[in-house]
Amino acid sequence: MDNKTEIESLYARCIKLIYIRPRTEKEIKSYLLKLSCDQTLIDLIIDKLKKGDYLDDRKFISWWIGQREYFRPRGKLLLKSELIQKGVDREILEGFFNETNLDEVELALKALSVKKLHFDRIEVQKRFKVAVNYLLRRGFSYDIAKKAFEQYYQMS
Repeated sequence: MDNKTEIESLYARCIKLIYIRPRTEKEIKSYLLKLSCDQTLIDLIIDKLKKGDYLDDRKFISWWIGQREYFRPRGKLLLKSELIQKGVDREILEGFFNETNLDEVELALKALSVKKLHFDRIEVQKRFKVAVNYLLRRGFSYDIAKKAFEQYYQMS
């Protein structure tokens, strides 16, 4: 297989992978390394994917947060940790969170609503502690968790 055909084949495989779900640049590099590609070939394919607007870490961050908001609400701390594990550059991540207004209280309220039946069975004196600890494990700060708990039980 000549070089041009190999590049096109690997490019097509990467696009298929990206169509399943968006990927970070690091995830694509890791995928190509598993296929035993050399670094120059990887760089060519990454550049081609970026030019075709298939690979953009900022779009990935936005997609990831949207998925988390809808399916498993998490706080900023845990979201940042997950995105760093996915290979998103810290500077891009910080820039994104500085530009984006993420309503953590709203996310915490969604997380509480998922466990409403569980929290309602707990006696009132322990409910605050259990609910706040649940939110802390989901990456919310104590202040956000406390505020969300107070709002949630005022509403219901």
